[in-house]
Amino acid sequence: MRIVITDKRAARRFVDSSALAVAYKLAEDACAAIKGKEVDFAVPPIESSTFANYDLLSKYSLHIVNEYDLLQQEQEASPVQDASSYTRSLPLFKTELGLDDKKTAAIDFKTSLVFGSKDSTVRGMLAVFLAVPGPDQD
Repeated sequence: MRIVITDKRAARRFVDSSALAVAYKLAEDACAAIKGKEVDFAVPPIESSTFANYDLLSKYSLHIVNEYDLLQQEQEASPVQDASSYTRSLPLFKTELGLDDKKTAAIDFKTSLVFGSKDSTVRGMLAVFLAVPGPDQD
């Protein structure tokens, strides 16, 4: 198995040490490698400050099959300096099936919804985006 990793802790959460790590300088190169079947999957960091990486998921038709929350892991070890910016490592696959082995059998998979807005610093923007008009509203 060939994987793209940037954080060994995150990668080892999903695969054992027999996986061959492959390095790519850019997240887009890693996504292209998955699509081109050069690697089986990638575990790139998706930081709260690098919104463009989320666009790559759509561009390359990749699926998030799990999440490794680095902030949560670091909080268990020591206090975080800046809780407003943190890193998630997301295993990405070309197919929805993704990881299908004993190591991940007990993991509950989830779906994440991520969006941004030009006015994302305004309080209540999530409620505005998700608001659905009622029957008597236009």
